[in-house]
Amino acid sequence: MDIFNMLPSKKQEYMNVLFRNCTEEVKYYMSIVEVDALYMRTQENMKRLVTQTAEARKYLFMDGKDRLMVHLVRKYEQRQPLPSILELKQTRTRISEEVGISMKTLIHLTNHLKFIYI
Repeated sequence: MDIFNMLPSKKQEYMNVLFRNCTEEVKYYMSIVEVDALYMRTQENMKRLVTQTAEARKYLFMDGKDRLMVHLVRKYEQRQPLPSILELKQTRTRISEEVGISMKTLIHLTNHLKFIYI
């Protein structure tokens, strides 16, 4: 794209790869935005995407117990004000689908957690 000609060659290549299939609306937007600002914004968005992908990948390699604990902590942190006890009004099926474990594993883990924490 012509607007990237002001950038150093390495940045030009990077931006051309990212925007090679963009629509006319995007091309118009890019023509009225300052090139350095666009580069910085694109770079930030790519960093955010890489970070989110890495976090999602970590979750895939967790075992069932760790997945359930992360799920419960997230549910707890979503409640405001923070409750003293987390009560989930969801079915076991729904929880097992959200966590990504089987129903049998969920039942085993919840029984294990009851034993440990009660």
